[in-house]
Amino acid sequence: MHNQLGRWVTNSISRWCAVLKRTSLRQTVLHAARRGDYAPLLQSAEMALNKTLWHYGADHPETARKIVALAAIYAIQKEAANAEPLYRRAISILSHSPDETDRAEAMTLLEQLAEMLQHSNEPIAAQKIHADLLARFVALYNDQPHADIARAYDNLALSLKAQGMNAAAKENHCNALLIWEAVCGPGSPEVARCLTHLASLYLSEHRYEEAEPLLLRAVAAWKSSPNPHDLYAIITLSCCGDLYRSTGRGAEARNAEDAAKAVLARYAK
Repeated sequence: MHNQLGRWVTNSISRWCAVLKRTSLRQTVLHAARRGDYAPLLQSAEMALNKTLWHYGADHPETARKIVALAAIYAIQKEAANAEPLYRRAISILSHSPDETDRAEAMTLLEQLAEMLQHSNEPIAAQKIHADLLARFVALYNDQPHADIARAYDNLALSLKAQGMNAAAKENHCNALLIWEAVCGPGSPEVARCLTHLASLYLSEHRYEEAEPLLLRAVAAWKSSPNPHDLYAIITLSCCGDLYRSTGRGAEARNAEDAAKAVLARYAK
């Protein structure tokens, strides 16, 4: 699965560094961050938050965005305990904004918070957020098929899988799959990823007969998708290799592994 949180944290810090380019602290802060020393960046973010608090007040969306920038710095240092309350405060502010864009941003932050918690080995906390988001999206779109609902089902399934709740995870992946197929089409990357997630659950239970048709559908989806060389296709092909080796089909396993290496090679050039 793509690490959306990692990309978002990196982008948040990049945006914050862009702000610092206009100050005399630029070189000191950027050089320190490149060395893995985020203390100067953290100090600058705290100063910016204090200024925004003074200018706009505690409950303004701009204050929320400065809080998120601070949370991002903690998140990239894997300090979830410090990042979480900041995320929650920013989410609360944006959720109560009269502006629809701010409220949508709050939903995005909720997803990112859940992913951070998932990567911090807190799947129960992540599950609660994903379940809440699913309910919100279902209400928002009047239970009509939508990518946001499908993504919420998928994310909820992954948090359930992390707790060993495979039956519930499969149910949610299946719900997601139906929506992805309706919204994006059977040959879409979204369908291929969801099929791979579902197949991996069966593989973990050594239920190879049920996993194989799902993986074959995923491979076919990748081949017909706009981006057949998506990096996630490597995961699909690697799962195929595992399945074939586990069922004594060495030649087929090597073919799948070679195909995975070929996709990876495209990104290593």
